[in-house]
Amino acid sequence: AFGTPFAYILLKIFTKLSNKFQIKPLMNTGVYNEDRFSTKPKLSWWLAQVTLWLIIIVLQRTCMGLMFSNVSIHSNLGAFGSFVLSPVEGHYYLRIIFVLVVLPFLINSMEFWVQDNFLMEQSQEDRTRRYSRASYNELQETKTPNI
Repeated sequence: AFGTPFAYILLKIFTKLSNKFQIKPLMNTGVYNEDRFSTKPKLSWWLAQVTLWLIIIVLQRTCMGLMFSNVSIHSNLGAFGSFVLSPVEGHYYLRIIFVLVVLPFLINSMEFWVQDNFLMEQSQEDRTRRYSRASYNELQETKTPNI
């Protein structure tokens, strides 16, 4: 619950720094070349963005680990965990399946979906702009000869 917003904030900070220092590959997430209308991505831009994202995830996991190692937060998490697992109380195998399969699947799926949406936000806007009706009309006007 805390990690994804933290990663989003780190991404925004790194994006602003990239814009300030004109680091083109990192200025817009999801955009992998200078030419917005090119369909061929630059591998170097993609690698730069993936590397930045891995750095952000390592920072996020480190900060979350330090935060959750705090004793007062840890005891509150224990109480929350007991509450979540109360429906499978006394069923040892169901509890293991729930903790090791069901919860990680649900949480990781949600985290992947949310992070994918904000990582590809700029690229989606570009696609929308690129294929909008206005762009289509402009394209048609340039193809039709004036009579």
